[in-house]
Amino acid sequence: MSGPVFVIAKQRSGTNLLRKSLASTCWFEDRDEIFHYRRDLGVFWLHRALMIARDPELSIPTLKNQEKLFESFLSVYAGDERAFSLIDVKYNSFHNLNSMFHDHAVRPNILDLIAEKDCPVIHLVRKDSIAAYVSLRVARNRKVFVDKTDVRECNQKIKVPVPHLINYLRDLDIEVRRTRNWFNAEKPIRWMELEFESIIDGKGEFSFTVANQIQQFLKIPLAFEPHVLTKKIISRPYWELVSNFESEVVPALNQSGFGHLLPIQFRTEANDNSQPAAKDAA
Repeated sequence: MSGPVFVIAKQRSGTNLLRKSLASTCWFEDRDEIFHYRRDLGVFWLHRALMIARDPELSIPTLKNQEKLFESFLSVYAGDERAFSLIDVKYNSFHNLNSMFHDHAVRPNILDLIAEKDCPVIHLVRKDSIAAYVSLRVARNRKVFVDKTDVRECNQKIKVPVPHLINYLRDLDIEVRRTRNWFNAEKPIRWMELEFESIIDGKGEFSFTVANQIQQFLKIPLAFEPHVLTKKIISRPYWELVSNFESEVVPALNQSGFGHLLPIQFRTEANDNSQPAAKDAA
């Protein structure tokens, strides 16, 4: 009972919160975001460079070479026999183990490898998509993406470019549904899904319910109590930080079919009980 567990999500979905909390227990080791865009932080890139230094032919991105690099990486960084290794992979990194030319609509090679090795996956989604977008904007403005508990919260207001927000919401819906379809494709993956909003309970502690779900999913014999080691960048209602929220964001989302994503007090009557608007097929 150990091995790699992949935490897969869109950016700003709470992967750091989940990983670091679980790693506060003896059952988990946090391996971070292995394909981080900063090569000094993405541990896979370091391992890849070392492997290529020994065998330059591995620099050719064939599927066989990519599989060899990935298997070698798992044997080194996810080989702890005492605990599960939490490996963070974001949607935008899915194709880093593909060959040189690939179709972005086809299931990425990394998911095929995860399926072949029967590695469990925790798919983390964010129910409040608008909050995820605002969190992304705030994080980029502050250049702070993970806050420790002693860091001051953000109070600076931002202006949201409405067309960009609408495109983000549309693309996110497609990405989430497509990822679920990939999990369930031929060679299905063993996966569970958690919502970011469910991880922390009303007292600010790690949810007992979520910990129990993870325990059952991974067949951990004993209950565990993770400790929350990070905090949200935004701890107040996100709409209070958006200077053009009521003047531009609310009318645009109500008119574009995304009004159901707004907090209920900002929805028009037509959107109060509406279903999500039809989106492009995944």
